[in-house]
Amino acid sequence: MKKFFACRVVTFALLFSAFAVNGFAQKSVLPAAMPSDFEARFLESGGLSPKYNSKRLDGNTLYVETKAFESRELKEFFVKISKADKETLYKVFVENNFDLIKYETTDVYITDVITQSISLQAGGKRYSFQSNPNAPFSAVNEKRFGNVLQAIFNLESKYKSEKKEFKLDYVVLKLDSESLKNWVENAKPAELDKNEIATAAFFAKEAVFRDNDNPKYKRDLLPLENYKFQFVPFTDKGVNHVWVNAFCREPGIDWRNNLVAVDDGGSCYFNFKINLNPKNPVTYDLQINGKG
Repeated sequence: MKKFFACRVVTFALLFSAFAVNGFAQKSVLPAAMPSDFEARFLESGGLSPKYNSKRLDGNTLYVETKAFESRELKEFFVKISKADKETLYKVFVENNFDLIKYETTDVYITDVITQSISLQAGGKRYSFQSNPNAPFSAVNEKRFGNVLQAIFNLESKYKSEKKEFKLDYVVLKLDSESLKNWVENAKPAELDKNEIATAAFFAKEAVFRDNDNPKYKRDLLPLENYKFQFVPFTDKGVNHVWVNAFCREPGIDWRNNLVAVDDGGSCYFNFKINLNPKNPVTYDLQINGKG
């Protein structure tokens, strides 16, 4: 009788274990086929060092930014990739159940560590995970993360000989008080230092990337390399701001010395403003032209 009871307990335990694996195990919700909004990014920062490495897939363009440990010069490149290679990369995310990666708990906290992060946009959802000693993975999840990481590096390596240097095409355009009033209420002319210009350039790039990353509010901005930018500085209540004016077509005027103003034109033309508060710079008032 005892043996029969023990057998039933073992059998029940095995059945329950199988049901738990098959019935309760979390399943990936990533679409099997590559969705139209698929985007991916790898980012590596060197803690307190200037080292920086970014690989961002936006549409069919791979943007690469690197900054070596011993240098503070940021080098930027871009390259067009094939749809087949983009689909191959997405397949690696799916095969490794990227959306199911989990962190292990740890009581250890280390400062000044190199952090690698990978983010995925697919099917209207965003997933992002980072790897460093303060956010450890289990062996299984470390392998998942590593497989995706290797696929991103393999993609860049495949197109290494085709990469082109990228430089944001912009000008700092100073308008007088009367001209500014036509575009920005109560604005006064201002001067920008190197750090403020770098901040404006950063947000100009992010405006394009963030719009294309957001399927809910996406307005179909073009790939970044299509745009030219005018940075118009002004001051409001003692704080410097920048009006960023972007366009993709040759305006027929000297745009480095004259403001480009166009009605309609769709996503070829957009503009926004940046509050350059050094403690918390923020963007606001994004406007994209209508199609007319």
